[in-house]
Amino acid sequence: MELTHSLNALLRNEGDLRRTIVLVADGAPPCYKHATVFSHIVLCDGLACFSFFYCCYVAASWKSNSFVYIHLSVCIYVVQDLSLEWTFGFCCVVMLVAVQQLSSINALLLKASNERTVAFEQIVVHFCNVYGRISIDVRKGLSVYYGPLVCAVKMVDIWGAVSDGTGELTVLGLSCLWLLIDVKKFVILMLVSEHLNRKVSIWQVCFCCLMI
Repeated sequence: MELTHSLNALLRNEGDLRRTIVLVADGAPPCYKHATVFSHIVLCDGLACFSFFYCCYVAASWKSNSFVYIHLSVCIYVVQDLSLEWTFGFCCVVMLVAVQQLSSINALLLKASNERTVAFEQIVVHFCNVYGRISIDVRKGLSVYYGPLVCAVKMVDIWGAVSDGTGELTVLGLSCLWLLIDVKKFVILMLVSEHLNRKVSIWQVCFCCLMI
């Protein structure tokens, strides 16, 4: 439900941006190139990791007496991990879209302030709407999911599913690599989240300077 509110907030922001572009001469619409490229990277990376770990674990346990059990466990865990990675990626894409919307409305606000071709108050209303939705609705909606996502990743423990007490170096190496990839997910999410928070703070300062 909270994620729906975040997406609806971005959709309403798009409407405000379109109305602002009409007011400002030669205003450029928002370009979501970074969000699009990032979504493609997450999609391909998830599929690549899924294929790699599945093939490696099947090859490592091919001669095991409990191969069927291990194979089913691996299938469950890699599918869960893939869904979690794409969920993390989706949250990051939402934040990147929010960053671009903030950048676009700020550029339109600065353009209107410099050229004086339209009443400044007309642009300020749309800026406040966009800024308010992103700083409150979008960030609050995404923060609700961070805790459950972290717990879910914690539960995806491939080592317990496939090691079966064998202590094989191959399985141990794959488990360490799996852990590193999980850490990568957290790092990327934190970096994108910090990028959004920094942009929100910067645009707040810029807006205050324009109003003085």
